[in-house]
Amino acid sequence: MRASRALRILAGTSRAETAAFAAGEYDNVFAAASDCGLPLFVAISGNAHLLPRYLEKFRDVKIIVDHCGMPPSRPIRYAIAKMEALPDSEEYWSKFGDVPLPESLERVLLLSAYPNVAIKWAHSSAIFEAPAYPNEAARPFLRSILNAFGANRVMWASDISTLSTGETWAEVLFSVVNNPDLSKLDREHFLGRSVRDWLNWEYDGVADETPAR
Repeated sequence: MRASRALRILAGTSRAETAAFAAGEYDNVFAAASDCGLPLFVAISGNAHLLPRYLEKFRDVKIIVDHCGMPPSRPIRYAIAKMEALPDSEEYWSKFGDVPLPESLERVLLLSAYPNVAIKWAHSSAIFEAPAYPNEAARPFLRSILNAFGANRVMWASDISTLSTGETWAEVLFSVVNNPDLSKLDREHFLGRSVRDWLNWEYDGVADETPAR
């Protein structure tokens, strides 16, 4: 039987869940992660400012922030509205996160002060409005995250099953592999080493540039 490597919570899929997260109602999940020694992936839909309360209380828990920590892209907002299914959901979520990208990113970068936080770079082409290979418009945002957190605290994910911008899995991967702004060490961490380190997943130390989907 395969052992679990991490837990995951979706705290941003409705206003009620976000309010519960803000009120500390996820303490039991963080406590369970602490007790089990498991990292915790957190999808918080752009509400990175709500995390420090948990980060201060559970300093021993490794936290990986999903989807770049940014507000969801428009297609994902539409999906969230359908899941929430309240009379005003479509109106509310269609406008959610309509702030300048640098302003939203700044909230994420503030989390770099906590050494137990890493960022999962996923949905980036939609989030940063950089559709189509090689997704050049997303590169400055990635550079900002790498500079703030360090490559050893950033990990790549294609999220190919929910990709809304039309790239193939190979195009999403090679937008990283062929990114001239990244060093060899950046790529090594970003494309496998970071996630293996954070999930205590043994590896041979050789960069793997064809990570699992």
